[in-house]
Amino acid sequence: MENIILIGMKACGKSTVGKLFAQKLGIKFIELDQEIEKAHFIDKKEKLTFREIFKKHGADFFRTLEKK
Repeated sequence: MENIILIGMKACGKSTVGKLFAQKLGIKFIELDQEIEKAHFIDKKEKLTFREIFKKHGADFFRTLEKK
């Protein structure tokens, strides 16, 4: 199965809908924000939210974490 990626404005229900899709289709749901936070902690040994990571390190660094 191909990946399903949900995009949209902040707080529009992406996570809620994504979890419902995953449950209905029997696939794994991945919250990208949490994966970015984990990757950042592994790289920098610094626990920050995804918003704090973006603010502190900038867009280029953030995009690098998104690709991991």
